Amino acid sequence: MENQRRRREALARCYRYWIALIPLLIVPEISGKVPTQRIVIDSYKDETFRRIFRFHKDDIDRLISALRIPNAVRCNPNLFITGTDAFLVMCARLAKPMSGLDMTFVLREKFTESQISTIFNFMIRFLAEEWNDLLSFAACCFNRESILYYQGKITARGGAFDDVAGFIDVTFVFTVRPVYGQEALYNGWKRGHGIKFQGVTFPDGIIASFYGPVPGRRHDEHLVHKSEIKKSLRIAQLTSGIAFKIYGDPAYRTSDVFRAPFPRLSCTEEQRLINEAMSAVRIGVEWSFRDVKCVWRMLKLTDTLRVLQRPVALYCRVACLLTNCRTCLYGNIVSKHFDCIPPSLEEYLC
Repeated sequence: MENQRRRREALARCYRYWIALIPLLIVPEISGKVPTQRIVIDSYKDETFRRIFRFHKDDIDRLISALRIPNAVRCNPNLFITGTDAFLVMCARLAKPMSGLDMTFVLREKFTESQISTIFNFMIRFLAEEWNDLLSFAACCFNRESILYYQGKITARGGAFDDVAGFIDVTFVFTVRPVYGQEALYNGWKRGHGIKFQGVTFPDGIIASFYGPVPGRRHDEHLVHKSEIKKSLRIAQLTSGIAFKIYGDPAYRTSDVFRAPFPRLSCTEEQRLINEAMSAVRIGVEWSFRDVKCVWRMLKLTDTLRVLQRPVALYCRVACLLTNCRTCLYGNIVSKHFDCIPPSLEEYLC
């Protein structure tokens, strides 16, 4: 009984932490004060800037505007900085997980260790709240012209089905073994603890849906049920006027919205060739997940991902959002593989 009580208290603390209200945003027009920008963008070489912050210098102002980040933000009563500084600190922390002392050195000692942590947590919550609905399903991907465009690109690349417009899969993010609820996060296949996210990727490289988190022990079919993705896809079919389908691995069952490989043991030679052709194009969804974890390397540093102490799920969702922004600006391996042009940054974030 004592262990159950302590487990409930820990989960309650975690829940309160995740839904904490975003601190008050203060813009210069209201406060009458304009903070001085501390990070001098022009002091960095182009390659150094891209390596630290993952974006080109010339695109920062465009990103700040498109993501609706205010000109100035108050992260706490004693920390009032520009929106550009806050965005850059968050990007640097997500991209290069390191100690607070090392991070102050990378940022040219413009912020202290505690200030970096405060700014990072503030911006993660702000972006997760502001763009939460976008990661449920990106509306720009589901008009009639886009669906026909995706189907044509998949077929041209060797896809065996002409009605497939995208791909679905689940990614596993490893975390530290929690003190309580270990059995919920443990995955026997991955041999570790973590959380799962379900993503739908299109040939332009955009992750249009990123549902999660779900405890790591759950099967992929559980995510399909909890996310209600079948319902969302049926609505998208009616909206676009096209009965398109999403292709997944054998964990997904063929239905009116999904296509899956033919059973390996009972398939004919023709069906086996179809499986091989679709497997070659389905790899695009794996590349998309790899981009999220490799660009924002904090998600690969398992020792820092403590689900009962930090909002790990928000880290993953914001990393997915920023990866899509990078895809809109520079493309990625998926869009190049299918020779498919991603939407502009403004179209995606409209």
